[in-house]
Amino acid sequence: MDERENDDAEGRETAEEPSSESRLGSLSRRDLLKIGGAGVIGGGAAYAGYTLIDDEKRFDGSTSGFTWDQTFTDTSWVTAAGDDLNVETVTTLRPTGPGSITQALENAAGQPTVVVFEVGGVIDIERLGTLRVTDSQTWVAGETAPAPGITITGGRFRVSADKVIVSHMSFLCGDDVSKPENGNAMASDSADVLFDHCTAMWGVDETAGTNGAADRNSFINCIVAESLHDSIHPEGPHSRGFLANEENTELCVMGSLFAHNRRRNPATRSDAVLVNNYVYNPGGLIVHFFGANLEVTAAGLAVEAGADTDPRAAVFQDGGTVYAEDILDGSTPRDLYDRTVTRVTSPTIVPSGLDLQTDVVPSEDVRQFVTNTAGSRPANRPQMEADLVDNRLNRRHGIIDSQDAVGGYPGYSPTRRPLDLQGGGLLAKLRQRRQVVEGGTPSA
Repeated sequence: MDERENDDAEGRETAEEPSSESRLGSLSRRDLLKIGGAGVIGGGAAYAGYTLIDDEKRFDGSTSGFTWDQTFTDTSWVTAAGDDLNVETVTTLRPTGPGSITQALENAAGQPTVVVFEVGGVIDIERLGTLRVTDSQTWVAGETAPAPGITITGGRFRVSADKVIVSHMSFLCGDDVSKPENGNAMASDSADVLFDHCTAMWGVDETAGTNGAADRNSFINCIVAESLHDSIHPEGPHSRGFLANEENTELCVMGSLFAHNRRRNPATRSDAVLVNNYVYNPGGLIVHFFGANLEVTAAGLAVEAGADTDPRAAVFQDGGTVYAEDILDGSTPRDLYDRTVTRVTSPTIVPSGLDLQTDVVPSEDVRQFVTNTAGSRPANRPQMEADLVDNRLNRRHGIIDSQDAVGGYPGYSPTRRPLDLQGGGLLAKLRQRRQVVEGGTPSA
């Protein structure tokens, strides 16, 4: 991404995978609130006096983790189209040609569309450089793929159209890219774009973020991890997690894992809501703002030092007006703000669908919450994602220079499973697929 200011301070059949048994750690906050009117997460924080009234007429996204209607992003076009959404089916892991993801995205032109998958495995886009969504009102629904889901490797995935949803996808960029400038795993340059339950790893530049006119973008229940440090970037060492690079409005980054990124966990020039993110092993910069004139509401964040963490770094740095509540540093006492941050005592911006009192997990429980709900398929993770969450969030592991340091690109065997989306009830069938891969409790 363009950086105007330098922050370098230093093919077989497979059976349907079963949904996991309901367990406390995999339930969303809303599920917990519906258990007898109160719920408990992790260490025992209770939420009482709130009952969710399900609205079956509204498709609100996730069954586990934060939901679409808790963001600023306009996803109403999905409900408006309803079961009349155009369906484009991906039937091959080849990046181009008949049945490919490229063809499905091209066929979406001019009509609200959901892209679904009858195959699972790896789509290598190295020869494309960039796989781009260019049509508005497109939903890329990775939850419809059979295990291990869809993993995009060798290039960047970019949304260049307004009103786009990308869910349950993995983007593992790595250093095997045609050009270093194609080294962003997942990014948006348009308005009302939402990434939900996506995993982005091994970026050469940023691993994830926004650029251009990206108002009301949201990244919820995502993983942004292991941004490459001393890799192939022409400017030298990087390891930069997430950057919102323009002064846009109403960014949401919620319920997400940031792990082993030296900087930008996240960084933003946009007004932002940062809620229930777990940051493990940041380097010298954690959450920072480039001196921008922006407003931030931060709640229920947990930061844990790792092998590469500078113990002197404040959590919030370099400008901005910040409201912060319940911020936990789990291992090393540090300043919450540096001296350039303006502190305020009430929230600056909050989506109308998000209640900071009832929808936010206490910071002491955020690690458990995020590691149970974030990522592309938390109920049955693909192996590379499972290795990260289960084995690499500790001091034996740290910031890496190449994906080869953690086993390299995955070699998942291709899988195939036909989808039955005919006969009405399209949104209900898509919701069922989400429940399977997220492990959440089905809606009534």
